[in-house]
Amino acid sequence: MEILVIGATGYAGRRVSAALARAGHTVLGLVRDPDAPVVQALQADEVDTVHGN
Repeated sequence: MEILVIGATGYAGRRVSAALARAGHTVLGLVRDPDAPVVQALQADEVDTVHGN
């Protein structure tokens, strides 16, 4: 299943995104700042980031 997580760089959103990716889902994480350090951590957890506001 493909899932969009709004607030993927927040405390809960980051953990939910990673858990969904580990469960085998395709996860898209909405981020405001694509250059933030947490974005690299999301990508390491196999979460595809989408820049938005």
